[in-house]
Amino acid sequence: RLGDVIGFELVLEAVGRTSYRLRFDGRVDGELRLRATLVIVSIDMQQGRPQPFAPDLRERMEAYLRLCQDGSPE
Repeated sequence: RLGDVIGFELVLEAVGRTSYRLRFDGRVDGELRLRATLVIVSIDMQQGRPQPFAPDLRERMEAYLRLCQDGSPE
C-alpha cells in the first residue's frame, strides 16, 4: 500500500560449484509482501562459460550459508 515501509531480508539459499542462489524477502510489519529469488553464475569472460569459484571465496560463502540455514546471518 502507498506509504507502507518494506523491510528487506537477503538470504543465501544455496552455493554450487559455479553459482549461488539468493532470496529476497520483503515484509511490512512482519507480513511477507514479496519474495524474489536470484541465481548468480560465475562466468569466465574469455570463454563465456561458467567457472568454479575460487576455493577461499567458496569456503566463505559456505560458512555464511550455514549461518543462513541456522536462521542467524549477521
